[in-house]
Amino acid sequence: MRRKSILAGGVILSIIYALMLVASIGLVFSGALYFFAGETFQLISDLCLPLLSPFMLWGDTIMLVLVALVLVGTIVLLTASTRFIKYSGATKEQFLKKKKFLSFNVVLLIIVLGGIAYLLTDHILKVGFNGGLVYPVVLIALAFFHVLAIIFEIVGLSKERPEVVVQTLAETQQQQNSSQPAIYTADLDDEPEQKQEKVEEVKEKPAPLKPSESSAKLVDAIGKLDQMRKEGAITQQEYVRLRHEMIRKFIK
Repeated sequence: MRRKSILAGGVILSIIYALMLVASIGLVFSGALYFFAGETFQLISDLCLPLLSPFMLWGDTIMLVLVALVLVGTIVLLTASTRFIKYSGATKEQFLKKKKFLSFNVVLLIIVLGGIAYLLTDHILKVGFNGGLVYPVVLIALAFFHVLAIIFEIVGLSKERPEVVVQTLAETQQQQNSSQPAIYTADLDDEPEQKQEKVEEVKEKPAPLKPSESSAKLVDAIGKLDQMRKEGAITQQEYVRLRHEMIRKFIK
């Protein structure tokens, strides 16, 4: 079963975070290079400082920790985005088991979107668009694709609901019979066997009774069996079986 909206959202997010992973690896490499050789080589400092300036507010050591956290966070988000692709084609039972996990990933994406919106708002308020268009345009693109992917995921998750089991009339009747005492359901349970025995009786045509005395005995015995059945001494099934045996006995 392919869930197209969840798959589309997962593909969008996977592409974004794959690109961000490459950028994060480059950022970590630049941070390490600047940390160990930036003061020695002016060229390295000139190349790396523009990329690392947002992380330089608390010093070189904190900068190195922050770029490492960016890399780890990007890996986590890339893994989360691939889960949407993986479970978009899962069976309904498996998907419902992972629905809470996927919903948590959506919440995580909303938090990331909030962070992007904060960075964009802060940049516009402090610098505006005079400091260059690359940074705000990148943030706007990231925000747009995150909003699109989150909408896809929410729509896909909201459509997938547990199936409501609708019981048929026969199943309901069977459950009611199973909850009742045996005295109420004994005759119902015997119906298939009674029908089968009655069919056998119809198929088997008894031969004419020999003398009238034997017929009288047979009628009398069947009458006693019928009385015992009415009094509850024997069950309907036993009544049919004994009557069948008596008929065979008297017609021999």
